[in-house]
Amino acid sequence: MRPRLVRILAIVAASVIPGASPTVALPWSAAPAAAVPCAFDVLRAGDMIRFRQVGADVPEAVATDLARRIHRIEKLTSRLSNDEGFLRSADEATLLLLFNRTEGKAELLRAYSSSFGGTPPPENLFTHLDRAIDGLWEEIERLAPTFSSGTGHPLIGSLATALERQLRATVPKATFVGGMLREKQWRVRLSSLGLPEGRAMTGVLFYRIPDQPWVICREFEVAQRYFERQRADGPNEITFGCLRLQQQA
Repeated sequence: MRPRLVRILAIVAASVIPGASPTVALPWSAAPAAAVPCAFDVLRAGDMIRFRQVGADVPEAVATDLARRIHRIEKLTSRLSNDEGFLRSADEATLLLLFNRTEGKAELLRAYSSSFGGTPPPENLFTHLDRAIDGLWEEIERLAPTFSSGTGHPLIGSLATALERQLRATVPKATFVGGMLREKQWRVRLSSLGLPEGRAMTGVLFYRIPDQPWVICREFEVAQRYFERQRADGPNEITFGCLRLQQQA
């Protein structure tokens, strides 16, 4: 787990209200890089021009980077409904800006310091970025009351216990509400020779954070490897994926 992603998603766990400060201790075990899908890196030529209206002394590299970040957030906002509220297309920096804007901006300023060459950045450097983040939060809060757990299958065996144990180990202040499987049977992964190598199932878990109005719905995958390609054996390997905010489980 990359340390920066650990810190970002510790903040996500601690605060689902924009601008709030983190209240839980690190570490926070979150989705690996594969579970935070790639962001929208295609930058339209007009975006940089539109979002560079923050001051005459903004270096080209900074203006371009800000335009990309704003473009990602706007694309995320426009797709949120189609993605059923899950923050699937948010990269690490976007998550940090979304759930702890102060720290996210501080990281950007550190990254931009060499471009400014010791010159103080303009006070309105993040004006358009703030508008984009505010717009994303408005969409999250608009959609959150419309989501519920939906239909699924009960957690099998000791999986509920394993999920709660991992959640408590990584988000100490979280309260496990429950979960469900999206699949009724294991999906078996075969080798190129057609032999079983492993099996997996996906689902969602629900948990709450103190003093937060929303339930956090988090995707997960549980996997097992096959022992000598004859039987599934060993402990479940649980990977947490994307999250969304909703009114209730």
